[in-house]
Amino acid sequence: MEMKELLEMGKEISLLGKFMTLASWDMETETPEGGMAGLGEMMEYLSGLYYAKATDPALKAGLEELSTQELSVRDAAIVRKMKESFDRMAKIPQDEYMTYQAILSRSQNIWAKAKRENNFELFKDTLKEIVYYEKKFAGYNQTTEKSLYDVMLNQFEKGFTTEKLDEFFGLLKAEIVPMLKKIQESGIDYKKPYEGKIDADVQEKYNKKLAEYIGFDLSRGVIKRSEHPFTTNLNSDDVRFTNHYYEDKMESALFSTIHEGGHGMYEQGVAKELDHTAVAGGASMGVHESQSRFYENLVGRSASFWTPIFADLNKAYNLNMNLEDFMNYINRAEASLIRTEADELTYPLHIMIRYEIEQMLFKDEITVEQLPEVWNQKVKEFLGIDVPSDAQGVLQDVHWSGGMFGYFPSYAIGSAIASQIMAAMKKEMDVDQLLLQSELKTIGAFLDHHIHQHGAIYTTDELLNMMMGESFNPQYYVDYLKDKYTKLYHLN
Repeated sequence: MEMKELLEMGKEISLLGKFMTLASWDMETETPEGGMAGLGEMMEYLSGLYYAKATDPALKAGLEELSTQELSVRDAAIVRKMKESFDRMAKIPQDEYMTYQAILSRSQNIWAKAKRENNFELFKDTLKEIVYYEKKFAGYNQTTEKSLYDVMLNQFEKGFTTEKLDEFFGLLKAEIVPMLKKIQESGIDYKKPYEGKIDADVQEKYNKKLAEYIGFDLSRGVIKRSEHPFTTNLNSDDVRFTNHYYEDKMESALFSTIHEGGHGMYEQGVAKELDHTAVAGGASMGVHESQSRFYENLVGRSASFWTPIFADLNKAYNLNMNLEDFMNYINRAEASLIRTEADELTYPLHIMIRYEIEQMLFKDEITVEQLPEVWNQKVKEFLGIDVPSDAQGVLQDVHWSGGMFGYFPSYAIGSAIASQIMAAMKKEMDVDQLLLQSELKTIGAFLDHHIHQHGAIYTTDELLNMMMGESFNPQYYVDYLKDKYTKLYHLN
């Protein structure tokens, strides 16, 4: 088989996948409750077509033939990625795959209803089905991995095993927990710098301006509302993300915009020639999260970022906030219930909670029925606070409704990678000065050059080594957190 023929086959698979993406997007943003069943039926039909294309024996033969040939870096990566995908999919029986896709097509709506009504029982049976199939599929694909959960991790973060993550989280826990205790003992309490509520429509208007300000191209993107913010795309010229607006917490949407905008700019920056190939999109979920966390935290929580636009924020929301008070508030460290609104210091603890629970679930140490109880226990253990409701606890995240077990560690990995990227960037440019001058294009160009344009051609470590001559190193992250919060809370 010629590479050209493989690329055509890959494009067909990609296009079918994007039809499913489009249906999923519609389900999250537009579909009326009465239309869910019909859309689910369409998803099931499309998943059958997708499976047939993705497991075509001719594709297998072509991949085996091309994997023995000398290829360009790009083509070799495409073959490798397609072969991994083929091998994973071919081990799953078609009827089981289609049944599972039908479950997923309705699960997010069921989860959203359960969250709105604060009723885990509404979601429990659907989640049991999802966990059943995820375990089954992981079992089909387990080869050298030590556990089913390692199989799950491998889908999102190749090379990161539970053994490696235990070491990473152990480092974070050893540094963060004592620092959090010192902060809690300091008596410093940074108060909310505004009062009242801000209309969701007003927030939506400002957040679209904010997305454009950081570099998200709205001529090639769109922003809608959903229960839980997320980013998706059909190609590099059609990238979409959602937001959720809380009228009494306008900062929530601000940082969701900056976070999802980071994801969106990654997808918009992937070289167009990679569209509809196996290497379109991010190098890994950790690298993808590094872009969202880079913008959300290292850029978006800096005074240099807000200084030139703070008057506009006050004007848009009819507020009279003080910049210093605002900065202290958005960077404060305190134990809180909601992961997406957690500060940088306690955020990894939220990830550790989910990481431990997912491992217990996949080792059959707990059942789905026990999740609320175990969740509440872990939050008390790690964060020292009580969980008042399932909506603020076990139901707060959308991921499990999409079968995304093994994904959460990517958030912490991404935060660590973001700190490495900032260290590399600061060697080449004065980042704070660029932000003060609203020169975000220069920052975006650096990321495009070193990360975005390459899509998934290179691995996480390959990208880091190309950029700064060093593999994944979480010490940058630890040093950043210690420096930031020591200064903010005068811990010296």
